[in-house]
Amino acid sequence: MSDSHAPNEPSDVNKTELFNLDNLSYRDEGNNTIVVSNTKTSLILRIRKTNVGRNGYWSKAHTKRSEIFANQRILLQFGSQFLRSIHLIKTSPTFLRELEKSIEPFRPAYRKVKGVDLSENFVFVTSDATQMPSHLVKYAFGPTLSVEIKPKFGAIPIWPATGVVNLVKNSASLFCLRQEHSSKRSRWKDLSTYCPCDLFSGDHDRLVHGLNALLTTPQNNFRVYLDSHPIYSHDVDKLDYGLNKFFHLENNSISSSKQQSELPNGFDHGNVCSCSEECQFVNDRDRLIRGTLLKALLHKFDCTNDDTKALIPFNSTDRQPFSMHCALHADRK
Repeated sequence: MSDSHAPNEPSDVNKTELFNLDNLSYRDEGNNTIVVSNTKTSLILRIRKTNVGRNGYWSKAHTKRSEIFANQRILLQFGSQFLRSIHLIKTSPTFLRELEKSIEPFRPAYRKVKGVDLSENFVFVTSDATQMPSHLVKYAFGPTLSVEIKPKFGAIPIWPATGVVNLVKNSASLFCLRQEHSSKRSRWKDLSTYCPCDLFSGDHDRLVHGLNALLTTPQNNFRVYLDSHPIYSHDVDKLDYGLNKFFHLENNSISSSKQQSELPNGFDHGNVCSCSEECQFVNDRDRLIRGTLLKALLHKFDCTNDDTKALIPFNSTDRQPFSMHCALHADRK
């Protein structure tokens, strides 16, 4: 009998190469999954962690529904120019057990309360967003810079609230409220100055402030990669050297990943944007924020193609009223 939840695996994936531990390296993880990258195939694997579903249970049907939701709802809603399809690939408990051992030294201590779910027979596989898509390689030159932002929920629903707790929830971003929780205070050296409402406000100045806040206190919400190598996160700061290589190819300040790994952490106070005397940016970090990320976030894409037409009408009358003014940042102009 066939498994009704078995996915249709892509025929062009070499599973031997995909699941070769020598090709896999730890990338990152969240509350529900661990992400590893395959250096040979330019693919990433999302591995399910234990105690993810309600009461610690996660069914095969739920895993399949996640794939369907990503490919048939999210992908079609936002379009292929923003997202890439994912696949479910069958694996074995033996592979998962060996993988868990190999990546254990690289995992943050606070994440180790959850391990790899050895009962899950499938992993999510998709292309590595830190690398240039294969169909665009012929148009590109120089290093590839990629930025990962976890923006969190950027609106505050407005509804009639009673009681102290509901009044607080109705006045501030959930992300900002959670920064005051003891678990956040014990985990991070500095509380985040970022507010999701800034990033979703559509206001130029608030967008700049939000991006700079992510750069100042990234926690696990902001990362930068150069040719798939992390150059900026909460525990790595080689950003100035990476930006110098990206923005000023003629300088060639970083010639290999080995040299990159030997660079010291920290802000390079000698870094200035040297593209011209009339340059509007203070330094390369400012150029990254105002000259690159801000323009990307404010860019209006052509949404006339069939794959980018909204399946759900986004009319203001269909939405619950919401605010983008967080009380915890009300003193900021």
